[in-house]
Amino acid sequence: MTEISTIHDINYILLNEFDRVCRENGISYYLDGGTMIASVREKDFIEWDDDVDVHLMRDEYEKLRALPKSVWGEDFLFLSYEDFNGYFFDLQNHLLYLPFKHEKEIYKKAKGAIPDDYIHCISLDVFVLENSYKGIIMHSLTRARIYLIHFLLMGHRSYIDFSEYKIGKRFIIRFLSLIGKRINIEKLFNKYKSICEGLKESEYVSYYFPTKSDYIRKLEKKWWDAESQGTIRGKEFPIPRGYDYYLKLLYGDYMSPPPPSQREPYHYAKSVLASVSLLPSHRKS
Repeated sequence: MTEISTIHDINYILLNEFDRVCRENGISYYLDGGTMIASVREKDFIEWDDDVDVHLMRDEYEKLRALPKSVWGEDFLFLSYEDFNGYFFDLQNHLLYLPFKHEKEIYKKAKGAIPDDYIHCISLDVFVLENSYKGIIMHSLTRARIYLIHFLLMGHRSYIDFSEYKIGKRFIIRFLSLIGKRINIEKLFNKYKSICEGLKESEYVSYYFPTKSDYIRKLEKKWWDAESQGTIRGKEFPIPRGYDYYLKLLYGDYMSPPPPSQREPYHYAKSVLASVSLLPSHRKS
């Protein structure tokens, strides 16, 4: 078994567990980004893609967040952005697969916040779509406020790798993280949530998450007014009815693969522990 196929197997395990919990608890979710493309174009994981993403609307996420940890199988741990024991990792949510340990410290920035064993776990990423302003000024202002909260929250991170950022941004992060360290993390989380929930009704939705591109403010909520289906390894998973509009906006000609030079795994190191052992009940059919 090659490294990328091992990661794909784990991603499939994670996706099936997330799907099971959502279906059993009446929660609507959808495949996200490259995982959505894979379900439409490949009917399997994209050969070089090494992560798996889903998204929910805010009200559905709150239902998911309210579920007890016991709904997840013993091999899984769901971590919301508030579940890092007083530390800050990021503003998305993660479903970890616990039996497999990657040699890369995937959750290095969460050291001290979670058990050391979890730092090497591969996860499914869960994004939240929020009501969004149609106008560019209000939308940009909202995103600027989100960035501010994010940089302040970085003061509660156990590790900041400033080499990840350009020089100008390093100064901003260093300055704001020092201020944020002196602000109660719960107050910052509550402020983030209040900003995200500030617009009660809208025809548009957006990812109010710092690493997501600004142009996707144009996502029309009507694209989610019904559910369609994508396919991964012979099993159907939900995608929005307007998936074609969504994917064209984000990726252009998404049915055509990128040039070979861009077909590289992005999230995980190329070397993984060879001693992975998948439980029989988790093997793909």
